[in-house]
Amino acid sequence: MELSFKTSTVRYLQQTMHETVFQEETAETIVPDSFPDVGRVVDSFGTVLVRSKEVRTGGVAISGGINAGVLYVPEDGDGVRKLEVYIPFTTKVEAPDMTDQTQVMHTCQIKSMDCRMVNSRKLVLRANVASQIDGYAPAEQEVFGLGGDENLEVKCTTYPLVIPVECKEKAFTMTEEVELPSGRQAMAELYKYQPRLEVTESKLVGDKAVFKGNLEVKLLYVDQAGEMVPWTFQIPFSQYLE
Repeated sequence: MELSFKTSTVRYLQQTMHETVFQEETAETIVPDSFPDVGRVVDSFGTVLVRSKEVRTGGVAISGGINAGVLYVPEDGDGVRKLEVYIPFTTKVEAPDMTDQTQVMHTCQIKSMDCRMVNSRKLVLRANVASQIDGYAPAEQEVFGLGGDENLEVKCTTYPLVIPVECKEKAFTMTEEVELPSGRQAMAELYKYQPRLEVTESKLVGDKAVFKGNLEVKLLYVDQAGEMVPWTFQIPFSQYLE
């Protein structure tokens, strides 16, 4: 009995790169003349902004910056003051298998940040940034199977295989007006904010990928009475991608 195999081609995205890059960025800042001398630093924080991503043959370059902030107590102890500093950074990774057709997914976050005094008018900020870079390139794979002979019994085992066939990124803007909880005094000045995005549900509906989740925002502000008050709230979101 002669058996023949039938072939079919599976097109998918093959992961050609998975790398995490750690880098340290530093910046010096001079206290403005309108601010009092620094007595001690009490906190430093920041938010990462990715501005551009350049994929080329043999590597990828990502540029952005950190919107950093410093809270300090003046030498005279009169309240807490805030300084804002922008720290630019560039991440370059060499990858021989990368081409201009490679689709790159990138995430970046601050692992740690600290600030020290050089003197009462000069500060040095140091941020440790982690960038995770994944590259996917179009690929094809031939799959073999037995021909459709109705008189042939085949004993086989099925193994599920999950492979990516498409990847995309979508940027979206969230705008929401949030009121302070009842009983709190009005906000006089915003000192610090930390956003955190969490996806709670993802599914495919036809040709659309649907994502739902929450944006958690942590605030530190000074009220009209001069007291520092923390506040955490959540904003739900829902997005889809074709």
